[in-house]
Amino acid sequence: MGKSKLISNEALSYIKSRISEDGIVTVEGVYAIIEPLYGFDPLASKDRELKALARRYLASVKDAGGERSLLALKGGKGIYANLENCQDERTLLKIIEQLQSQYDGIGKTLTKAKKRQRDIEGQMRLFDDVAIENAAHTG
Repeated sequence: MGKSKLISNEALSYIKSRISEDGIVTVEGVYAIIEPLYGFDPLASKDRELKALARRYLASVKDAGGERSLLALKGGKGIYANLENCQDERTLLKIIEQLQSQYDGIGKTLTKAKKRQRDIEGQMRLFDDVAIENAAHTG
């Protein structure tokens, strides 16, 4: 949860257990869990909000073709590389490695989602087959 621990490990474990049990979780559900545990600091909140606003702006910068131009450097503490005019080969290599890692991660998550979909389809077919078999025996 960032550098400062805003939520206890116990609360995070509880949230993870709810996600595991329910399969679907909502922002409102997690909000309800963490809201009473959150210690509000108005100065830190303003700082976080302004930094988030700056990050959203930088992430929204696009070229004429509608593709992102600025990409955050992982571990760069708020440093963004402009792909339109970056001359540093090491920075570009780092960006390529980051994008490849994200691409690989998305591929793994896609595979996981497809496997789960196949599992559910198989369960549904099994239930359908049992229902048809039961209907045949009763009819």
